[in-house]
Amino acid sequence: MTLAEMWTAIEQAVPREKLQAALATVAEYLPDEAEDDDADWRTELVTRYAAVTGFLELLAETIAGGATPAGAPIVAALRDLPRVKARRAPEAAHIREHTGTGSR
Repeated sequence: MTLAEMWTAIEQAVPREKLQAALATVAEYLPDEAEDDDADWRTELVTRYAAVTGFLELLAETIAGGATPAGAPIVAALRDLPRVKARRAPEAAHIREHTGTGSR
């Protein structure tokens, strides 16, 4: 498939302006590369997403009861993952910015 054919296929699914707006939204949530000490780790994590996502859903189903007050937001986000994944286009409201600590 050529680049032109690829753009044609993409634009049949999503208008270019809407795609550009979505990319701009994603860019707002990305850390500045110069200030991100965990960029290499984050890159490696993304490469493992497909393998890990099924495990996370199973883990969410397996956790019985609850968690400590500090861990409760993590468990809630984990249990919410299948619903977020099912959305065609998750929105900013699905991002739990203050769930954990570390680089963003």
